[in-house]
Amino acid sequence: MANDEVKKMNEKVKQEDEFEELPEEMKDVLESIPQEARRTVKQMVGMSMQMGGVISPQLELMKKMTTENVTEFLQGQREAANNQFRESRDNKIFLAFIVVVVLIFVTVLVILLKEKPDILENVLYTLGGLVAGLLGGYGYGKTKRED
Repeated sequence: MANDEVKKMNEKVKQEDEFEELPEEMKDVLESIPQEARRTVKQMVGMSMQMGGVISPQLELMKKMTTENVTEFLQGQREAANNQFRESRDNKIFLAFIVVVVLIFVTVLVILLKEKPDILENVLYTLGGLVAGLLGGYGYGKTKRED
């Protein structure tokens, strides 16, 4: 238990040391930013300051950045992640729907052509080749590793 308290105090001292390197305006901004986002903002500021004193547009922007700006940015990132999740889910649902339609089509085809197995065999081979070509053409296979 004592080790945890010592670690927390050391981290707090580190954070205060990091604040000492920054201008007074930046310290105020960093203190008002939520703890989760503070590290990312500090890294951005640190990288800007490492440019050798060169006044960069990012540094000027950081001087004007407020808590509302950071909150708005984080909210935008959250919405983008939600949209990406929805898009991925919708793609999976669409793919499942297509698979069901194809299975129904093949089942109907088998029922209609059960009296003519030679024609059924040729039709099924042709459809299998078309489906494999479509999937390959749309990138499913070795290169489709997003999901």
